[in-house]
Amino acid sequence: MKSLFASFRLSLRRIAAIARNTFLEAFRQKVLNLLLLFALVAIGSANLFTGFTFDEQLKFLKDFSFGAMTVFGTLIAVMGTAQTIQGEIESRTLQTLLVRPVGRGEFLLGKFGGIALVLAAAFALMTTVFAGVLVVKERQLVAAEVATVQPGHPTDEATAQRIASIEKQSRDPQLAKALLLTGAKTLFVAAFALLFSTVSTSAIFTVSTTLLVYLVGHLEGIAREAWTAGGGTWLQQAFLGVVSVAIPDFGSYGILDDVLAGTLVPWGHVASLLGYTLVYLLVLFGAARLLFDAREL
Repeated sequence: MKSLFASFRLSLRRIAAIARNTFLEAFRQKVLNLLLLFALVAIGSANLFTGFTFDEQLKFLKDFSFGAMTVFGTLIAVMGTAQTIQGEIESRTLQTLLVRPVGRGEFLLGKFGGIALVLAAAFALMTTVFAGVLVVKERQLVAAEVATVQPGHPTDEATAQRIASIEKQSRDPQLAKALLLTGAKTLFVAAFALLFSTVSTSAIFTVSTTLLVYLVGHLEGIAREAWTAGGGTWLQQAFLGVVSVAIPDFGSYGILDDVLAGTLVPWGHVASLLGYTLVYLLVLFGAARLLFDAREL
């Protein structure tokens, strides 16, 4: 029992070491740094659009910022995963690692853990910039409303209601739910990139295939509706059935429209999507492990 526990601890140390090295190597990659820089600049520039009402400005800021986080987070996940796996194979350092007591499953888990750390750091930076821009925008809008009140006069009810609405929209706690699901979706995409990296011979193939799955995943809801509605040839129905079962519904992670519309998204819905993500990640990692074990290096 003690030897089993000791070997488990050693395995965790090896996985942690690979994850740490992957994390450090990722931030040395110029492409990922440029993507993160573009994301931060894009989120920061969302505050420059002022030709709308306060309600439209806040909605635009949130929509634009979440769009930037989704796009750049996805690119970081795909390109980071593709480059780190393929880079180890091309540089022949993978063979050196596997000569040591490092299993292929430990290698994959460590690499995925490192990419997860990269995504966590990237989202932490993007969220910090987004929160800062939101605070600045709130203060600007509140100051503009206060300026309409004549000096020495109390704030009228209509102005007070607009200020309260600005503060409510800029401090909406439901944004945390949308942010959590956005991060989960990018991690989901990274898992697909990890799967394709185990059989791919080039990073370009991994990136293009993963982005194709990402695109199809946003159309999966349409495929499921067409499949359940019936019609078409048996071949079309079979294809739609495979797509609706094999490809996750990435569109279900986009709850920002509901948040912007003021619709309450229950935590139970968020938890179910996170559970769905976890199960799918385990399936993808299991498939990646089988494919990587069968690959000759």
